[in-house]
Amino acid sequence: MPGIKKNLMKTDKKVVWITGASSGIGAALAHHYAKKGARLILSSRRTSALEKVKSECANTDNIKILPLDLNDYDTAGDIVAVGSQTFRGGPSGGSVGMGRGAGRNVTANALAI
Repeated sequence: MPGIKKNLMKTDKKVVWITGASSGIGAALAHHYAKKGARLILSSRRTSALEKVKSECANTDNIKILPLDLNDYDTAGDIVAVGSQTFRGGPSGGSVGMGRGAGRNVTANALAI
């Protein structure tokens, strides 16, 4: 079907949440999608490394930092809830959620907006 691939690859105005964004493939994806105009949520355990990746990207106004340790099941659900509300509407592709801990409050300073 002509045009399907083109529409799937269009990233401007979409939200892309990249876990492991502080280095390697995650950082490369951040640079790629930032150039394409996507709004990004960058997550990893290392906030300072995320800030560095963000500063190297295009369109830094469209990039949010959300520290996340996927091994910390007690807070991961809360962080996912915060991330899903980032950019008012959450990541494209529908709802997100994760196991235990959902429903507790997350402090506002956990999300650098």
